[in-house]
Amino acid sequence: MASTKNSSSDLYELDYYAWIQLQVRALRGHRIEDVDWENVAEEIEDLGKSEKRALRSQLARLVEHLLKLDRAPARVRSENLRGWQVSVRYARRAVAELLDENPSLQSELKQIFARAYLDGRDLALGSLKLPDSAIPETAPWSADEVIRNDFRTRRR
Repeated sequence: MASTKNSSSDLYELDYYAWIQLQVRALRGHRIEDVDWENVAEEIEDLGKSEKRALRSQLARLVEHLLKLDRAPARVRSENLRGWQVSVRYARRAVAELLDENPSLQSELKQIFARAYLDGRDLALGSLKLPDSAIPETAPWSADEVIRNDFRTRRR
């Protein structure tokens, strides 16, 4: 039994895909003695973190393009308007899907959005070549506002 656990833990480091297949077979076969519990627990925990990262990434994309729509110089805005609008729509659908699949993330939305806003702000600042002072460090909108399909920025 101990050799199975050691070989399973070793396999985790040497061939991740093979390790996954071994763990799936052990779990489906209800062979709890063959499960590499420590690494399985770590992987499950990482899956939760991955969902949060995905939500943050989509919120950052959403913020970036909303800020571009709001803050870009008129010529740049008119040249990129359609692409930014489509990106906003895509990001909103992705956020909605993530929240539908993971309703418990709703309780963390405000915190995730605060970090995503800073990411989106930096992306917009860099892309538009604006000084830091051009976009506030604190979001001018709430998470609930930006994920609504009917929300539009007020062009500044």
